[in-house]
Amino acid sequence: MEKTNIAFFIDNLLENLDGVSITSHQIIARLPSNVNAIFFTPLPPKNKDFPYPIYHTPSLTFLYAKDYKLAIPGKKKHIFSILDEFAPDLIHWSSPSLQGKYATEYAKKKGIPNITIYHSHISSYVDYVNLIPFKQFVRKKLEQHFMKLYGKADVILAPTASMKKFLIDKGMQDKRVKVWGRGVDTDRFTPVKRDVNKFGKHNSSKFKVLFVSRLVHYKETDLLIRLNGMLNSSQLMVIVGEGPEEAKMKKQMPNALFMGKLTGEELANIYASADIFVFPSLTETFGNVVLEAMAAGLPVVAADAGGPADILRASRTGFVVEPKNTEAFLEKINLLTGDTGLKNSLSKEARSYAISQNWPSISQLLIKNYRELIKEYTQT
Repeated sequence: MEKTNIAFFIDNLLENLDGVSITSHQIIARLPSNVNAIFFTPLPPKNKDFPYPIYHTPSLTFLYAKDYKLAIPGKKKHIFSILDEFAPDLIHWSSPSLQGKYATEYAKKKGIPNITIYHSHISSYVDYVNLIPFKQFVRKKLEQHFMKLYGKADVILAPTASMKKFLIDKGMQDKRVKVWGRGVDTDRFTPVKRDVNKFGKHNSSKFKVLFVSRLVHYKETDLLIRLNGMLNSSQLMVIVGEGPEEAKMKKQMPNALFMGKLTGEELANIYASADIFVFPSLTETFGNVVLEAMAAGLPVVAADAGGPADILRASRTGFVVEPKNTEAFLEKINLLTGDTGLKNSLSKEARSYAISQNWPSISQLLIKNYRELIKEYTQT
């Protein structure tokens, strides 16, 4: 079988840091045996058995999100010399960073295809940084800059139909934007792992409202604080994650249960042992945690924005509510708290939909996109 060389420029390969890293590792785990790969990243994986060569690029640390790195890949000549030796047939890049810029420049220079995944609404984060003046102007300029780089991709993979429309509305060509979703491990995330005493016997009879994500302002942590203050004594807010907003949240949510950052089986057990999942973020292009919650059989209440809204409308496994409207979130939480029949019905639908979204088939679709794009270039 003929070998295919693919160079990956991935800004975050640290395991389980966020949805981007989880998606990247799912892709990597399912690369066919006839694919040779090389990776450029400022955040390499901790796994010493990572199966492919890694070039660890220099980086700067974000002030607000210290877990993340901004790649400053170094001298272009050095990066390009590594690529020349590897001789890629295709370049895959993950974000509109300096790495993305290098990736597209090399692809155009060598006449090879490049593909990217639209992972994040990065420009929307501006709205949540208080130190930035003239936010609308800054956001518009960042968006223009990012779209200019995305415009150099031969194919942009959007996670949902609404994200495809968003990209087209921003000037991307319809034929170059394809929908490529995400999968979920339904053997790991499953209702059978439910343990009513997981949050302590004194909480066993309470209705558990779960949130899982990084605790950063752009995940709408302020709404979670307000919402927690409106829950009644029979309801318990459970927070899984860590981040710069954690101390503030703990101070203002003394009756909530903070579990810290969890991964693997421990996280799967938490999902299964909760009752519903709440997700108020407005900046998600997909929302991996939403699909994980559904796999565990949790109805979801999410903001009517971005990828999570698409998932819920497609699956009818929860409710989308007005963004930033705390009362709207509370209304649906109270509805599900009081209506066991409705909750159980949505739970079954959630699990069923998640089973249909499996990583093997999702990964095969990505490989198909790779092959079609390479074939298109070799025939022209």
